[in-house]
Amino acid sequence: MDLILARRKAKLSREKAAVGLGISFSTLVRWEKGISRMPADILPKLKEAYSLSESEIIELCEDCPKFTRKRNRKPHALQEQTAY
Repeated sequence: MDLILARRKAKLSREKAAVGLGISFSTLVRWEKGISRMPADILPKLKEAYSLSESEIIELCEDCPKFTRKRNRKPHALQEQTAY
């Protein structure tokens, strides 16, 4: 199950889902499209807003590589250069 399917199963629009999760509409869209990663601390809210069971949350986490515990940002190009 992916995030969009879970939202649709809960019969929520993106607007209502975003409000239920306490996030902006654009953040939800980025998560659903895989543009940005969803933090793991959103899972309890996601479970409640989408009325998901524990097994559905586990399935969602296994199927969706968009969850992260911390931000994994690439270093800036200038940071990769060594100092002389």
